[in-house]
Amino acid sequence: MTRLENRLSRKELFDIGEAFIDDFIAGLAGNVKLKRISANWLDTAIASYEATGEEVRIFHSFMYKAGSWNHQQRVVAKIEVNIF
Repeated sequence: MTRLENRLSRKELFDIGEAFIDDFIAGLAGNVKLKRISANWLDTAIASYEATGEEVRIFHSFMYKAGSWNHQQRVVAKIEVNIF
């Protein structure tokens, strides 16, 4: 697994990853659509935090395709709720 980090656009970064690397990971900034897709897991995390008072961290994966991407990519969302 290779982590790709660069100042390239995400499309350019993904194009390079797909062309030259078997398995890669790249960070994504949140956006309205990703937040909407993850809303149910955030609600679950908030409810768990409110019930226990303990920090909650949930990971959820789903397929996603931004408008500029050639095809869908697997996205892993990390949802955290804590006192901060």
